[in-house]
Amino acid sequence: MGFSTTAAHAIFFIAAVIIAAGVAGVVSDASQAVKTGISQKSSLVSEKLNTEIEVIHVYPGSDNTSIYILNEGSTVLTQDSLIIFLNGERVNILGTRIVNRSTNIDNSLWDPGEVLEANITALSSGRYIIKALVKMNVWDEYYFNA
Repeated sequence: MGFSTTAAHAIFFIAAVIIAAGVAGVVSDASQAVKTGISQKSSLVSEKLNTEIEVIHVYPGSDNTSIYILNEGSTVLTQDSLIIFLNGERVNILGTRIVNRSTNIDNSLWDPGEVLEANITALSSGRYIIKALVKMNVWDEYYFNA
């Protein structure tokens, strides 16, 4: 084995080390991206499991219809995250208020165990389905006659 053979082996060895380092860097970046994605998905699933609401009553009055919704989960919600559907059609919410304020003074927060009253326009007589939806695609339905 001459000098040229040794030099060729050294060059091939150095090239193999450089390629292996590049591959290791790419694999490391990919595994970090997967780890971050799994962590984010886990956080979202945990938040969805801790979020729960229940429409407990609907009062169809002459001026407006009041919908009472209980935050049954362990997640603090905001009143502006609420969307109301009436027979499958989205309706405008005229106003909201917390009926049984717990410890939080901030009126924009809807704490666990609190009941939110949401008002929509008055309804004519008939059968209705109210669907209340909050963040994370958590919802509840309530069937009633007006």
